[in-house]
Amino acid sequence: MITAHTVVLVISSIVLGCGGSTPDGSRTRSESEPVTLGAPIAASDSDSADTPATKVEPDVEPKVEPGGRLDGIVAAHNSVRERHCAQPLVWSTELAAFAQDWANQLRDRSCAFEHRPRNRFGENLSFLSPVGLGSPDGIVGSWYSEVKKYDFGKPGFSFEAGHFTQVVWKGSSQLGCGIAECDNAELWVCNYATAGNVEGSFKTEVLPTSCR
Repeated sequence: MITAHTVVLVISSIVLGCGGSTPDGSRTRSESEPVTLGAPIAASDSDSADTPATKVEPDVEPKVEPGGRLDGIVAAHNSVRERHCAQPLVWSTELAAFAQDWANQLRDRSCAFEHRPRNRFGENLSFLSPVGLGSPDGIVGSWYSEVKKYDFGKPGFSFEAGHFTQVVWKGSSQLGCGIAECDNAELWVCNYATAGNVEGSFKTEVLPTSCR
């Protein structure tokens, strides 16, 4: 039960296209201030070209253990992807290590909330407080809820539905996520390959539940 003295903060953000970009106005989470989301930036050709490799230490790779925080994240994605005739995602240890590495970096920067710059993968972020508030079904459900704001009659990028379109993007086939905790809050990072939200491809990559 949430009492008058309980602070519950949920922030989500997205990245567009083949390369991740730091959103405008990204900020460190503050429970005493209004929730402010950074505006996503559409991908350009330069975003996806010659992305530097990122060194990821083996010990940062998150494990999907039964009953663990990440247990069920793939199933949660695939449950909603099936409604839109998108292929099931499979877990990628490479993407998971990549996502965990960025989550750790943000944690070490006082829980900063921003996308990895020049990311060649798709990326969805979610920030929740207190720790334990989030679950795979809840996280994916909050991203998927943006389907109500997406206009299938006019396919294209929408600032209000970018989480949803990445979650159900047909061309994405792999998923890896990580979680970091700090100050009684938790940051979820999910990376997708190939990246979704590519301008010009929404008509064929984001289908309505009729799949037509």
